[in-house]
Amino acid sequence: VPTGVGTPSALPIAPIAHLEIGDRPALSWTGRYLVVRGGEANKGSQLWRIDLEQPSVQPIAADTDGRHPISPDGATVALARAAGGIELVDVAGGSPARAIEGSVGEEPISFHANGRSVFTTRLVDNAIQVDLIDLATSARTAGVRISPDQRPSYFSVALSSEGDVVTYSTSSDASDLYVIERAAK
Repeated sequence: VPTGVGTPSALPIAPIAHLEIGDRPALSWTGRYLVVRGGEANKGSQLWRIDLEQPSVQPIAADTDGRHPISPDGATVALARAAGGIELVDVAGGSPARAIEGSVGEEPISFHANGRSVFTTRLVDNAIQVDLIDLATSARTAGVRISPDQRPSYFSVALSSEGDVVTYSTSSDASDLYVIERAAK
């Protein structure tokens, strides 16, 4: 659906029979590639890359419950690893997945516009740390550190293609503890 003047158009997604509505689709910075989670009829869900310029759907031989940003050229998807850090997956399956070590709970949020690095988030104490990881060297550069008033129980971060504009939301569960004692006689 266009955000301005224009006509809505259907997105061909066959052989995907159902999309996971709770999943956050990932769009490459070029606007050409989309990654969604869904499944074929009578099958479980998996990740799929959709080429929006030359409509085609390709399954990705990897999965995650978290975010799954795609590189600007549509060749690589970044996934969180259960053991910590991230994993770079070749969409075509021609190369083995490559692990980049990091903290448990670290999650990739987007590729840099140049496609040579990826932004990640992780909790450090009560703050949300955004890092930029160079894919050639695995070197990390600390980015913005978001310090909400309370440790977030949930957070979401979005960045511009260069990482110079950040937007985020957080939620936390704050509560008070009361002690009720019997009155003295």
